[in-house]
Amino acid sequence: MSAYEISILEQWAEKIRPIAQKHQPELFRQLVDALQEKKAAESVDITVYGIYSHGKSTLVNALCGAESAKMGIAPTTAVVQRYPWRGYYLLDTPGIDAPIEHQVIAEEQLRKSELVIYVLQSTDLDDARAWKELADNVERRQKTILVVNDFNQCRTKPELMTRLKDGYRTNLQKEGAARGIDSICDYVPIYFVNAKSALKGKLENKEILLAASGINELEHAIHDAVRNVSEHDVIQTLKRNFIDLLRLCESSLCPVEKSVIFNEAQASLREVSEVRNAAALKIQRDLEGMLATYRGRIYTLFESTHDEQQLRNQLSDIMEEVGGNLEECIRKTLSHAKKRVEDICDNIDKLSSVYVDTTAVADDTNATISEVSTLQTLPWKDMLQHVNWEESINSAVIKILEMGKKFLPKIFKGIGEKTMAKWASRFTAALGPILTAGIAVYEFYSAVKEEEDNKNAAINRAKALEDAVNSVITTVQNTYTVEMKCILDDVFLPVEQNIEGKIQDLRIQFMLDERDVKLLKQAEEAIGGILTH
Repeated sequence: MSAYEISILEQWAEKIRPIAQKHQPELFRQLVDALQEKKAAESVDITVYGIYSHGKSTLVNALCGAESAKMGIAPTTAVVQRYPWRGYYLLDTPGIDAPIEHQVIAEEQLRKSELVIYVLQSTDLDDARAWKELADNVERRQKTILVVNDFNQCRTKPELMTRLKDGYRTNLQKEGAARGIDSICDYVPIYFVNAKSALKGKLENKEILLAASGINELEHAIHDAVRNVSEHDVIQTLKRNFIDLLRLCESSLCPVEKSVIFNEAQASLREVSEVRNAAALKIQRDLEGMLATYRGRIYTLFESTHDEQQLRNQLSDIMEEVGGNLEECIRKTLSHAKKRVEDICDNIDKLSSVYVDTTAVADDTNATISEVSTLQTLPWKDMLQHVNWEESINSAVIKILEMGKKFLPKIFKGIGEKTMAKWASRFTAALGPILTAGIAVYEFYSAVKEEEDNKNAAINRAKALEDAVNSVITTVQNTYTVEMKCILDDVFLPVEQNIEGKIQDLRIQFMLDERDVKLLKQAEEAIGGILTH
């Protein structure tokens, strides 16, 4: 075996090892094993392939002259079995149209072989799959022998055997013509063999039975085919399998799918912001509606109540009602927002499964491929687990109840005019709507007291009353708006930050994918050039 070509393949196998082990570990292992086998000795793989229970194992036993391979009607071969034959190995594969795991193993072995014995029954004339796979073998330049297991004793009926051969050739020619393969039948000789009779003839040393079975002609054909398998054929098989591996790895990187998900992730970030804005607007409008409803009651309260403590108490009751109504509004709005965000993330999950390496460093341009760690699935919906929605809703409720119910009696109880004035001069509305509402009460009484002896007292009293009501309404609205922004930040920022993080992960992965794809294409170009000049 040419050490030069093998060394080129080994060098590229080592270069793409991290990518292949990540995306196609089993195929990569098989390729490395094949390289070692071909490097150690000149070896030709003779693969026996076909539908289960069509006589593959019986044919192997007939060729070997011993009942080595297990035979039966049900699928009996689950792995590739190797049997020595005239200095080579016959590889008995699991049947196709058998359990899917058996079929996968058989198809993988088929692609690796230099010589294929494709086994059909004499009743398989219309098996479209067989003609497709035989044409695939010819396109891959694999030497192929079609063996018809002669269950119907066609060899004793020359006219029937001729008619069947013509049917096989016609179907094969149709498949070849569809692919532009001229004279495809020249590449696939056909032999009729009664494998059961051949095995019996070998076991019982019955030469007449052997001659009638057709096994002798098949053995000569296999031997000639093996001798005609050149070093070039072996290298081309390795090269073909290597290129198949490279292309599978490249397809596993899914650059198109990742681009779709990347765009969807950016769109989802905008959607989540829209949900946040819609929730804020809904709460704001509900609050405005509530305060408009309560405005008349607050005005009447200020106008009709002349006892300051009674005014405070009754205003506290109204604020408690506002807080309770706002609590229900927040619960409903945030619950609806949660469902919207979950739907957004569900939509991303349905598009594709995307893989993101969250440990890679984007700006490490000198990092080698081997430094990229194993990728993990991108858990879009899992980002919602970082948000305790119920806790956020309860937190909002507590804040409102604290403002509307708990703090009011404590703030004003035993507090004199000087203290109130001091608070009014130092604190902003962010202290809470109830505190500012209480200051408005104080300012109203102060204005009335200052104008007691003034002839314009009635006018000033009306103005002070209007100012007090406006102060309560405006301050409650503004301060609740500030509180709602804080609450919505608590709820939505973790989701937005997670999506932003995933977008950044995708950005990093794109960079790594581009580097991997470039290396895979370089490998394919280099390997494709082997033995082409």
